[in-house]
Amino acid sequence: MSAHLQWMVVRNCSSFLIKRNKQTYSTEPNNLKARNSFRYNGLIHRKTVGVEPAADGKGVVVVMKRRSVMRRYLYSGHRECPANLFVETGLAACPGAHTLRVP
Repeated sequence: MSAHLQWMVVRNCSSFLIKRNKQTYSTEPNNLKARNSFRYNGLIHRKTVGVEPAADGKGVVVVMKRRSVMRRYLYSGHRECPANLFVETGLAACPGAHTLRVP
């Protein structure tokens, strides 16, 4: 299913929508700006990047969606997301000291 068709379905009726001060925000994973727009949506695009706090409370974790795993699952007829769809890369407490290469 194309990303534009998915956007038409989820833009007004998603469980992640929050409406405040005449603005519509979204709390979905991998939406860095928290805006409800096609460009920043983390559910419909094949390549997404997200930032989450680390489990131990020190630093952050960069989460990227793996396109090759998604393609294999879509063509095999599965409907649910596989567990290895997302790749997590940890960064130290000082992210300026490290460089992350996004494939």
